Amino acid sequence: MYEQVELLGLAQSETQRAKAALGNRPEQANKMINFLNHQTKEELAALHIMNRTEAILAVKRVLTLRSFVQTLEARCWEIQKDVDNFELKLAALQTKRLPSLLTGAGKLLTRDQYATRLNNCVANQLTAASSSTSEAGPPSG
Repeated sequence: MYEQVELLGLAQSETQRAKAALGNRPEQANKMINFLNHQTKEELAALHIMNRTEAILAVKRVLTLRSFVQTLEARCWEIQKDVDNFELKLAALQTKRLPSLLTGAGKLLTRDQYATRLNNCVANQLTAASSSTSEAGPPSG
């Protein structure tokens, strides 16, 4: 989970960097494509554009990057929602006096590690319960 949160933060910072680098280029790209599509071969040659298709494909890379950034942002939002839901469920388990799912370093335990921790917790509770009944002694009557 913590690795996922770290990767999520990295992805979010990279999307912000990409968005800053893109600036208003996607809007300009659409205008450029429209312009390129409406010019004659001679007009494009005067602008030193020898291959309309190649120029349009180069401009479309900006639109592809924008689409990628939007998809990545949407996926980051979904992952963040999943992480938040998991943390809520984890907190609910902790309030039920179950052993912690985290190591001392704050990392999530493996399944086997948690099974061991849970078995130890149950054994300690059984030991505590049996010692409290033996301290009370037999009922007098």
